[in-house]
Amino acid sequence: MRGYQAVRPRFFDAFCAAATDAGIRQVVILASGLDARAYRLDWPAGTTVFEIDQPKVLEYKSAVLARNGVAATAELAQVPVDLRADWPAALRAAGFDASRPTAWLAEGLLMYLPAEAQDRLFENIGALSAPGSRVAAETATTRSEEAGWLNANGWTAAAVRSLDEMARYGRGTLDGEVDEDAFSLFVTAERR
Repeated sequence: MRGYQAVRPRFFDAFCAAATDAGIRQVVILASGLDARAYRLDWPAGTTVFEIDQPKVLEYKSAVLARNGVAATAELAQVPVDLRADWPAALRAAGFDASRPTAWLAEGLLMYLPAEAQDRLFENIGALSAPGSRVAAETATTRSEEAGWLNANGWTAAAVRSLDEMARYGRGTLDGEVDEDAFSLFVTAERR
């Protein structure tokens, strides 16, 4: 799992860099938790990172980072709302502009949602995504339908096995034995 934990953030960081290189200046991190991308990545000027999570999670993260003198490297808009609530309305109220292309991150989230909640999440993302928007998600190998769902719903999607990404970076398993179901897929898509 050490190799996996090293490769996963690198994959999503590269996704963010590719999105901003393509001119996207609006990034939404769903269930952001303690994700520090808004603080540690080198964002182009004019980039806004929206962090959506439970109010107490965002309060805690903000307090710890402020106490340690850490400032965001992008315009940061925290959206304190539960994803089971009307998070699209809260996102818009925080300044999100659905007419602009957006990069969406769902890292470490989908495996905790039942299939119908995943569909609802992606339906909301689709409704808020201008053409050229991008999404990246981590999904359990046994529930790898996301790429197919996205392809059928206005996106061009692809999936890569996390094990392949680990091998690409020389971060394979220590003993050579692999339980495929213990590792995820990384799904990326672009809005048509």
